[in-house]
Amino acid sequence: MENLNFFKYSLDIFKFLRLWNKRVNQEKSRLATISLYTMIVINGSIIPLICISDILRSARTVEVPVLLCKALFGLAYPVCIYKLISVTIYKNEIYGCITQIEALSSRFQVQKDIKQSLETYKKMIFIGSIAMNFCVLLVLVVSILNNELPFRSRLSVLDLNQSPTYELMFFYQAIALTTVANLTVAHDTLFCGLLSICAAILSSISREVRDIDVRWENGGNPEIILKEIIEKIKETFCIIERVSNVFSITTLTNILYSSNQMALSVYLVSVWGLKDLTGMLMVIIALIQTFDLWIYCYFGQIIANQNEKLQRELYCTNWYNHSKQFKSMLLLTIFVTQNDRFVKAGRIIALSLATFSDFLKKAYVLYTFLTEVR
Repeated sequence: MENLNFFKYSLDIFKFLRLWNKRVNQEKSRLATISLYTMIVINGSIIPLICISDILRSARTVEVPVLLCKALFGLAYPVCIYKLISVTIYKNEIYGCITQIEALSSRFQVQKDIKQSLETYKKMIFIGSIAMNFCVLLVLVVSILNNELPFRSRLSVLDLNQSPTYELMFFYQAIALTTVANLTVAHDTLFCGLLSICAAILSSISREVRDIDVRWENGGNPEIILKEIIEKIKETFCIIERVSNVFSITTLTNILYSSNQMALSVYLVSVWGLKDLTGMLMVIIALIQTFDLWIYCYFGQIIANQNEKLQRELYCTNWYNHSKQFKSMLLLTIFVTQNDRFVKAGRIIALSLATFSDFLKKAYVLYTFLTEVR
């Protein structure tokens, strides 16, 4: 089987930014590492400070929902910076998951589900990159037409409207926005890609369970066959748990941020209408945040669905024709798969379509509340 290199596109972004440089511990790479984290601090502090100054200055003249929306835009930077630092801290753990996944995937004779998962990942990162970069482009176009910075300060000590300070800051913010957008895509597609391939592996295991009786009739030992399947199940659940733990806090932060930003964006559209590019930008942001929330919950749901499918396949084997040892192993395996196998954000919120529906309802409640108090 060819090398999957399943997460190449996501990992290339981290490598391009020297986050995952293999020579990080060598003397000549220390300066690059220090420079990188200096830029992280700058990116994670200057723009949120500008947003805070904007909020403080306009607090008496601008509606509260608009201020909240600005605050969330400012919060997007620390959230993204945390994602960046998180994938750097857990680099070895993530590489361990990828290596384990590729080794496990190569042990299946039928690669149909895994190849379909690869195609899904490619489409996901392509659509995500196009959408996020288009949103950044639209933000910059709106800023140019309004003759202002994407993140502007209203404090006199931070007057950035004079040339050449304006042009330099605009260039800096454009680079920062583009970097944040692509880092977000890389992080999210990496997480969802890991869940996607785990779901494909569970589907492949279900196919092997379905073929136990056929292999038995062809002279195979059912106990040995079942032991091999149990080892694959245990390894897959171990990978899912590792992925869930590594991305635990970032997924929770992302879900909470997306649902609130979605509600506020829809509210601003209802207030401003679609008369200019600003209104269109709010629509696009609402759609992107909805998609971001959905895709996390969707891939969490397919893990649960494949687990249920595996339970059914185990139960539907002709266990009554096999030995007592086979029956005992099968019963224990079914018991293990019946445990809660939902991937959880922050180890609290189960990623499922029911969760997506709940957060849509909460976003609607927030929207109606803002509409009533307007």
